[in-house]
Amino acid sequence: MRLFWEAGVQRKTAALNNYYYGLRASERGLRNDTDVTGKSLMNYYVKIAATYRISARVSGVFSLQHTQMNDDLLISPLLREDNYLSGFAGINVHF
Repeated sequence: MRLFWEAGVQRKTAALNNYYYGLRASERGLRNDTDVTGKSLMNYYVKIAATYRISARVSGVFSLQHTQMNDDLLISPLLREDNYLSGFAGINVHF
């Protein structure tokens, strides 16, 4: 088994943040559109991944990532917290 780690920053533009976390008037009933920000924001993350060789051509991949979102996004009704944990499991086929 091999372990890998990664840390980084994800920069998203205002348009992308508003697309993901804002609401259009059609989604809020009679209220106006809600934009969450007018600027680009940074989110920070750390990730750990493991690969396990099953055979000469196949390996399994598992990863966990913790993301700390910018507090400015908490104005969105779609978010409850400013961080989340995500995971991935998959198979790699080597050619």
